[in-house]
Amino acid sequence: MVSDSVTKREQVTLRGYRAKDLDAMHALDVVCFEEPFRFSRAMVKDSAEAKGAHVVVAELGAKLAGFAVLQVERLSRTKVGYVVTLDVEPKLRRHGIARRMMLRLEEEAIAAHCAAMLLHVYVGNEGAIGFYESLGFSRVDVARSFYSSGLDAWVYRKELSGTAK
Repeated sequence: MVSDSVTKREQVTLRGYRAKDLDAMHALDVVCFEEPFRFSRAMVKDSAEAKGAHVVVAELGAKLAGFAVLQVERLSRTKVGYVVTLDVEPKLRRHGIARRMMLRLEEEAIAAHCAAMLLHVYVGNEGAIGFYESLGFSRVDVARSFYSSGLDAWVYRKELSGTAK
């Protein structure tokens, strides 16, 4: 775990995914999410290593502080970036790490010519809802029984400017 005393934003660096990150990413997902929101190790691996995946890893020294996964997909004739997951070490939350990772994913989505970014968030997760709305995401739909236990998710979308439609 990361020390409480070392949380300055400048000390956290962002980089791309490496296969050796997998176990730490899965362990962080287990810490960050309860069932039915948590991913299995295989799901983390599949999402991070899928064709079209963009992964941002946040490091504090040699420790994993967070990670985010974006999947570039084609919907009709439009490319979109789908945010698969966003995980931040609980002791390091509210220090700008998630925001920095999301902004990096947005840059990568724009570079991949995505017209928009999409994500799902549990309807009861007010903290995440407020966070995504602060980044310019708008609620566009509800996905009924999105999670395995039948829980609903809000669908959020953010239009990206300066991208090919």
